[in-house]
Amino acid sequence: MKKGYKIAIILLIVGIVLCGIGYSMGANMGIYMDSTGFHTTPKTQQTYQQNFNQITSINVISSNQKIEIQSGDSYSIEAQYTYNCPEITFENGALTVDSKNNNNPWFQIGSFLTDKITITLPENIQLASLSTQNDNGSITIDNPLNAQNFNVKNDNGTIKISDITSDNATIKNGNGSINLTNFITQSGTITNSNGSITATNIEGKNTFTNENGSINISAYNLSDFYKQLSNENGSIRIDGQKPVQNVLGDPTSPNQIIATNQNGSIKLFDLGNYPNN
Repeated sequence: MKKGYKIAIILLIVGIVLCGIGYSMGANMGIYMDSTGFHTTPKTQQTYQQNFNQITSINVISSNQKIEIQSGDSYSIEAQYTYNCPEITFENGALTVDSKNNNNPWFQIGSFLTDKITITLPENIQLASLSTQNDNGSITIDNPLNAQNFNVKNDNGTIKISDITSDNATIKNGNGSINLTNFITQSGTITNSNGSITATNIEGKNTFTNENGSINISAYNLSDFYKQLSNENGSIRIDGQKPVQNVLGDPTSPNQIIATNQNGSIKLFDLGNYPNN
């Protein structure tokens, strides 16, 4: 191994240890490495408050920060960051929060683990679109709102969504679970590559696809909608609390459950007294 590589590894280990010690003691300090070497940087917190009463769309883009959209009495945006300061713009009703930087460091450690973008909105607002995109970090949306177009994409991290109504919804995760609660759509596409999909109290025409991980669906009235589920490696389970009519056994019915699996079980529970159970 070349001498330069040995030095780099030693410095890396020392930096990680020192940063870990500082972080465990409550220090608001992060360490990162880029093309110019190692750097330390303090965590910065900024809060933006503005009247977004005419807001029609929200677009959040992040590289290495948690994204949270929550309910509150007024509009606000809070950003905690160690490296990428988010750029916030609001023009013609469109709110954009962009913390993605093409010059991201090679790695980060320390308080970046708590870096977060938090958007607070009043409940039950009406949006033409809501879109969030993250490379590394969880996405949590817990606010009763209506978005005509709803798009959530994550490469690495959990996705948790509650109390959303949408005409068209697309949710995609690369590595991490997807959890939906009280999710109402006219048309929804939910896709995961590695991680479970759990949906509770959902309505609408939804397609669920998973490559590696379980799919668990629970709904109050399964006969109200169409579901298509596809899995490669993992179980599929569907629970319904009201009897199902025209869901199983009738390929011409608009209300159907279509479930396919390559490696794993398919279980339909509590589907009422339908003769083809």
